Amino acid sequence: PANQLADHNGWDPRQIKLTGYWDVMDPGTGALKFTAEFYERSGLYHAKVIYLPPDAKLKNCQDCPEPNKNRPLEGMDIIWDLKPSSGEWSGGKIINPEGGNIYDCVVWLDADQSLVVRGFIKLRVFGKSQKWIKRKS
Repeated sequence: PANQLADHNGWDPRQIKLTGYWDVMDPGTGALKFTAEFYERSGLYHAKVIYLPPDAKLKNCQDCPEPNKNRPLEGMDIIWDLKPSSGEWSGGKIINPEGGNIYDCVVWLDADQSLVVRGFIKLRVFGKSQKWIKRKS
């Protein structure tokens, strides 16, 4: 039988190493916004901020709901509960520390091997995507 997790491009999220370190760049300036670590726990994938550059504008999650209100971003999970499905990881949540809003989240590997992280409300078309770049080390 065909692999039900493989998408139309033929890749299977179970064969891609999502875990590890990913750099998130500012699309306007190209500067590093933060580095995140994807990790797996009990079959679900989560991402936490592990590094903020010294000139980061936002260091705490001031407008986030509890239990993250005023929490330092370094060490905080910003994505949680993703699971592999149909060529992507989905079913999770992402928090935007700039406003404290929590969105549905889906993640997939782009053709250039970057990770597309999309937060959305109910329908994927009503969302915003970021590209995350895998660190070499």
